[in-house]
Amino acid sequence: MGGTRGLAAAHRLPGMGRSADPELARYVAARIVAQLRDRGHDAYFAGGCVRDELLGLHPTDYDIATDATPGRVRELFTRTNEVGAAFGVMLVADDGSLSHGFGGQGRADPASSAVVVVEVATFRADGTYSDARRPDSVRFSDAPADAARRDFTINALFLDPLAPADAHPKHAHEASGLLPREVRGRIIDFVGGQEDLRRRVIRAVGDADQRLKEDHLRALRAVRFSARLGFEIEPGTRSAISRHAAELRGVSRERIGEELRRMMAHGSRAQAAWLLERLGLDAPVLGELAREAGSGDAGPETTVPMLWGLGSGVEGCPKEWPADWPAWTSAPEFGAALAAWALDRRGGLVGVVGTAVGAIEGRAKDVAASIRRALCLSNEETRQLSDVLVGVHTLVLRFDGMSVSAKKRFASGWSFGPSVRVLAGVDAARTSRILLQYRDLRDDGVGVSPTPLMTGDELVAAGLVPGPRFKGVLDQVYDAQLEGKVRSKAEALELARRLCV
Repeated sequence: MGGTRGLAAAHRLPGMGRSADPELARYVAARIVAQLRDRGHDAYFAGGCVRDELLGLHPTDYDIATDATPGRVRELFTRTNEVGAAFGVMLVADDGSLSHGFGGQGRADPASSAVVVVEVATFRADGTYSDARRPDSVRFSDAPADAARRDFTINALFLDPLAPADAHPKHAHEASGLLPREVRGRIIDFVGGQEDLRRRVIRAVGDADQRLKEDHLRALRAVRFSARLGFEIEPGTRSAISRHAAELRGVSRERIGEELRRMMAHGSRAQAAWLLERLGLDAPVLGELAREAGSGDAGPETTVPMLWGLGSGVEGCPKEWPADWPAWTSAPEFGAALAAWALDRRGGLVGVVGTAVGAIEGRAKDVAASIRRALCLSNEETRQLSDVLVGVHTLVLRFDGMSVSAKKRFASGWSFGPSVRVLAGVDAARTSRILLQYRDLRDDGVGVSPTPLMTGDELVAAGLVPGPRFKGVLDQVYDAQLEGKVRSKAEALELARRLCV
């Protein structure tokens, strides 16, 4: 719903939320449509949920567009919340219980009932956008006008869930391999969104320049949809994004950071970063100088190989990767993904090798601080970013020469996995060698991160006096344990006594 989406997310009704069950979410949304229809109003599913159903996905987040005003919605439903009444946006809660089924049918399992919140918005036409975020005014209107004010054609579709199913021609389905042959309901398309879905195209509704002037963040949304869905951005829309790229600097850093989080959380993160660079959006997003786009034939696997190395699954996993170690398959943290992109933008492996060992931590902190300001990162995200920057440099410049205990301490930390994955995108041979070393460390009879044989309390109980040296002594005892030099509490205590003398 454009600029009201964040508003809606911040004003959930107490104890309620979007449903994790796609069928329950759709059922509740369809029932709200039915209730609006029964009271004489037009109402349809709208936006991303329609797009996703056409793509054969299973959305859990349904929005409804209607000619009912916010006041009327408040009258018709018991549990509502105003999140943007001036923009025509209300939240309606429904529990999906058997006793409130529409059309004489309810859910078969009353025990599965759960409260679901659906965004219900009045059809509207927007006025000017003087702040390039939200319209200065809105006029409640009809479905065609509501479609015309949306960002992209694939997000401007409506679906009547109560009408007979639309059957797509067999040849269209087979030609595109995209749209399902049957959709549960009737599609209402005023802007050519179905054809753009078939053609796998992201196209602005109406005039692309106007859509981008209204809300500059739409440029980032185009990139996210393109990367995530594997769609091309239509040439006219693409050109408009590049022309307006500099205007993104006027968007709040919080909004830009949130859009980047959504991009980097998905397996298409490298494609998204590559698109940002090719469209000239990287500089205003990161607050840095634009990066040279490079050859027109160069894809993300060669332009941002370290980010590409984070991957989205086990397909690119080196054969040496431990089968019982989940760090490869888990989604990377936002900070880790940003670290990979930052390294790619600073010369990749060449840039890593060209950094003096003594300057690594200082440089990592500087880069992390700069990106933190640009994206409003949290303390934890900033730490993740800095840790992975240091981690990749450590793997390349220091790991082979580190002691066994130092390698184990590093390998047991959270940043080791993502650092290895980042390196895998640019140096498969080194990555395999490191993973073989990790396997040897893990299987040496001691392990990478065993429970310490000695604690501070045990030292005190043994008669040693606490002091400034305690931590250092415990660290040295644990290092000896990691290296297999002490293997029992008695041996650990004996070494501690010697070190305390």
